[in-house]
Amino acid sequence: MNLTNRVQVHQNNLSKNEKRILSEMNEKEVLSDNIKGFSESFGASPSSISKLSKKLGYKNFQDFILSVDAERSTVKHRSSSSKAIHEYYNRLIDNTNEMIHEEMIHSLISKIMNSGLVVIIGIGNSGFSAIEFASRLERMGIKVKAMTDPHQMKMQSGILNHEDLIIGISNSGETKEIVDSITLAKKNNVSNFVFTHHNESSLSDTADNVIIVSSNTQVNDEKFINSQISNLYLIDVISYEMLEHDELLEYREKTLDVLKKF
Repeated sequence: MNLTNRVQVHQNNLSKNEKRILSEMNEKEVLSDNIKGFSESFGASPSSISKLSKKLGYKNFQDFILSVDAERSTVKHRSSSSKAIHEYYNRLIDNTNEMIHEEMIHSLISKIMNSGLVVIIGIGNSGFSAIEFASRLERMGIKVKAMTDPHQMKMQSGILNHEDLIIGISNSGETKEIVDSITLAKKNNVSNFVFTHHNESSLSDTADNVIIVSSNTQVNDEKFINSQISNLYLIDVISYEMLEHDELLEYREKTLDVLKKF
């Protein structure tokens, strides 16, 4: 996993000083490859740098600095906004792809295909992803509901049963209504999966199955406002895998044929 993804996943477990060091690293063209020089350049102790390295999942400082050096590249001048967006999309998709575990995707697909009802919940921009995902599943013949209203999702969560599945989408992992709905569903032994940016959050702590996707905060450009590209990429991956099943592909072809006729 690259440094950007490690920082995103462990962000909530990093101290203010550790976040400062990581932020200042982006501003330095050259980084010292020995822990003493590195720590002095950031006004920190060698022990704190060693702790940061291990907190991010590296074996030691040397593993950390070698990985960072391998990832760093000079950012070229962009002549157009289209090139900038192209770069941002590629970065987010590459980073999300790195964090996706095939076993988790296959487990989710199995649950979707064997559930009585699939409920997908999200608020705000995440609600748009929930609606898109539900639309994909509906065209494959899956009994599914997308919910973006907090009251409706809580009511529905309270009446689901062990044969159903609930999928929550929250980029921050701290959307109270999503956390509450997953909690309610779990009381009825409902299987649950969540899509989020953070592995250490209220939602990831509550859910049984967590799929981490890349955050648009990895793009250091305040003009870039697409917060759902990673979710949509994940939905594409899931949809593509599901359509390997002949019965789901047949359902999708039937629904497309109906739409073409009317």
